[in-house]
Amino acid sequence: MGRYTTARSFDDRSTEVQAAPTEAEKQAAGKKDVLEVQNTMGSTAGAGSGDFHQYRQSRRRELFRLAKIEIDAKKEDDEEEFQRRKRERAEQAEEQHKKRAEKRKRKKDKKRKGGK
Repeated sequence: MGRYTTARSFDDRSTEVQAAPTEAEKQAAGKKDVLEVQNTMGSTAGAGSGDFHQYRQSRRRELFRLAKIEIDAKKEDDEEEFQRRKRERAEQAEEQHKKRAEKRKRKKDKKRKGGK
């Protein structure tokens, strides 16, 4: 019968990267925190028979981390651009509304004074 544990295993064979609870709390607080991969090794460091697979996995995790950082930065930039354009459109709409209201008021005043 296999072992059952409540703790999640974080070994090199794990394909899923998850934030530790403390990192999740920091992210919830709005702080930027980059998941750092410690003990990175080169492709020839400790070149044993199984070390290449460890290197390949650590390299894959690092590339995944860098890609995630780039994706998050792009999303943030896109969101800022969207909010900026949204503010500009709202300002333009408000300006048009004021101009039209002023025009209606002038037309109404002219009509009251006896004009056509």
